[in-house]
Amino acid sequence: MTPPQFTNGNSLSILGTDRRNDLLDRAWLAQYNESVLRDIPHELRKPAFTETKTLFLLRPRFRERVDYALMDIKVQVPDRQFQLIFCRNLVFTYLEQQQQERLLKVLVNRLCMGGFLIIGENETMPRYIEPLIPRSKTGCIFQKRALDSQ
Repeated sequence: MTPPQFTNGNSLSILGTDRRNDLLDRAWLAQYNESVLRDIPHELRKPAFTETKTLFLLRPRFRERVDYALMDIKVQVPDRQFQLIFCRNLVFTYLEQQQQERLLKVLVNRLCMGGFLIIGENETMPRYIEPLIPRSKTGCIFQKRALDSQ
């Protein structure tokens, strides 16, 4: 089966990390209550999930594109480039300012040019860091740009 494709021809690849095996095991099941997916429009949900009476199950063609790694972000960050990084409800909520600043620099270095960093809606960056520019009114979506572009 052909992996899901973006309009630019790139295939979908997802890496989920956590420092706890039990949470990775739960993520691996790829089973979600409707409340978790409530903000995703039906037309986007339908191709990706099979609906049962109580759960939404991620379809195999998407599940096979997801890898998991046991990793503590305070110690280790995946050594590859990403087009999108979700870093919600940990770094910018529970870690000290100095750790936040260090990890923000690491995350920005892991973003491809034009890539996005998404943090929690109630989180704030420790301080502005080049080359991130805000892309949402809530201040939780940032895009990496070339330092010489606008």
